[in-house]
Amino acid sequence: MNSLRNTQDSNTENMTQVGKRKNFFISLFTNIKHIFLFILFLSILPALFLVYAGIIPISSYKPAAEIGGGKPMVSVSIDASQKEDVSKIILLEKENNFEKNSLSLADQDSIYLVINVPSKSIAIEIKGVQVRTATILNVIPDQKLALISHEHLTPWLSDPFVLKKYLGTIPKIPIVVKEAPKDTIEAQLRSSKPLPPDSTIVFTSLFFDRNLILEINQNGEPNERELPIVKAYLDKKTAYSPDEKTIEKILNPGATDHPVTIKLIVSAADARAIYRAIPSKTRLVLKL
Repeated sequence: MNSLRNTQDSNTENMTQVGKRKNFFISLFTNIKHIFLFILFLSILPALFLVYAGIIPISSYKPAAEIGGGKPMVSVSIDASQKEDVSKIILLEKENNFEKNSLSLADQDSIYLVINVPSKSIAIEIKGVQVRTATILNVIPDQKLALISHEHLTPWLSDPFVLKKYLGTIPKIPIVVKEAPKDTIEAQLRSSKPLPPDSTIVFTSLFFDRNLILEINQNGEPNERELPIVKAYLDKKTAYSPDEKTIEKILNPGATDHPVTIKLIVSAADARAIYRAIPSKTRLVLKL
């Protein structure tokens, strides 16, 4: 009897140990499953944030409401046979706006900018007369421009833009400091050769109304001596046009007041001349 009872107790103890091992593996598998799901959630979270705060705002972007003049925009569907005619109409509307704005500024006694992106040309004009022209070597448009429909882009370009602020790696007005000679003899001994031109790389940002930022930069990269100047310029540029905070993008991903930046690359001489020639409150005629 005692032998039988001991055998039963031993079997019961073995079954208990087997059950504990089984429960341990089940618990371990469940915990691993939970950990895996948690890690998967963390990996998906950045993608969800990118869609909500990045892709949705860009895909639904339109220029600020003020540029539409308060008039509602209506979209219509067209078939393939009408697309060619519509393209011609769009080109004619762009050309009409461009000519209308150019003529409106030609009546004023001020210096203004005329930029024709399709023709890759920049002109400084006074009363319709070109006083300097420059060739655009490269255009880097804002990605949002490709997402703005013609119905919203046309009102945005319907009037000349007004310059609000400007910033550059070179001074707007060059300053030359000379020490006065003590007498005529010292003045004659000094060299009469003109000072060498400023060779600092030219990066400029022109902040216009209606959320337009126009960058006119020279081609090439800054050298080591110019890096601190470029860094200071970029820091000021960030302060001039700060991006929305992350929390603001989350709460309002479809905001329409984001700036539109167009970067134009020209030669160093053209970039320097344009930046220093235009007045502080100049106007801009833009054709895209």
